Amino acid sequence: MSYQVALLRSDPGHLQNTMMAAPFVFVFGTVFLPRWLKPGTPGRWTIRGAFVLTALAIFPAGRLLQARQILITPYRRFVTGDGPALSVGPGATVAYSRATPLLSDEPVAISAADIPMRAALDFANEIHAIVGSRKTYVGPIGAMWAGTLLFLADLTPAPYPLDRDTMTINERLEARVVEHIRTHPDDYECLIGDSLQSPEAVAFLAVHPGAARLERRLGATPIHILLARRAGE
Repeated sequence: MSYQVALLRSDPGHLQNTMMAAPFVFVFGTVFLPRWLKPGTPGRWTIRGAFVLTALAIFPAGRLLQARQILITPYRRFVTGDGPALSVGPGATVAYSRATPLLSDEPVAISAADIPMRAALDFANEIHAIVGSRKTYVGPIGAMWAGTLLFLADLTPAPYPLDRDTMTINERLEARVVEHIRTHPDDYECLIGDSLQSPEAVAFLAVHPGAARLERRLGATPIHILLARRAGE
């Protein structure tokens, strides 16, 4: 299944997903391969060792020189801390609570934009405070995934027909989203994106001409927040 996913993508991150099967390869190789090639116990252990070393040397995510990053660093993260654990008690903000102490102090949240985890969490907290319970459509927001912001900021997703994070949105599919925004204005109370000229933003402003417009920054990217006026506002 991982291999089939990789066939649809060409970037290093998705190609590396094929390595999800590596644990199964190690188990099958160390258990069954020696039985097929050598009857004696010492010979089987020799084959096991050679197989593991060869696999680590060949697999792109298992270079021998990366053994520390692959094995030791993740292990130490769970048994020792680099600093005091972050409290996520009753007074913790929503983004930090959702990230948990194990992730809140990661050095990088968005590697493509070199944004630290705390900066991303602070941004999500600010979005949560602004948007509240509004039904929200998250368009392109720089290097951050829409689903990441929806989760960390505890937003209520608008019922748009497509998932930007798991589908390649071409012009035809984008037109379906735009049409849905135009025909279901009550289902879109907020729009977040990095451009006011995107078709989705234009459609949102067309059906919510009095929408409030705010701007925040995620790293170097300006993020626009459009809030539809609710009854009584």
